[in-house]
Amino acid sequence: MELPKSPQKPEEPQESTSGRVALDGAVSLFLRLWSYGSAAQPPSGVALEHDPEIAELIRNVIGDNHGAIAEWQPELLSSRFDNPAHALSAAKM
Repeated sequence: MELPKSPQKPEEPQESTSGRVALDGAVSLFLRLWSYGSAAQPPSGVALEHDPEIAELIRNVIGDNHGAIAEWQPELLSSRFDNPAHALSAAKM
């Protein structure tokens, strides 16, 4: 089943320093990873640019599920999917 398209004219993709990508995706998926050192320390956000192996794994999961990264910040990633089932599949991994 195909979702109805928005009547608005789609925006042209634009490059920016924040890594945002203009997509026509219907579903957004947000990811924030936390690291827990010990019970005495509060959790801290994982900066994905400091761990290239985790960053590559995340890119592969999103791409393998037909998604695209919409925004990449130090501790937050958002991605877009045209199909909700693809977004759910990526989230389950």
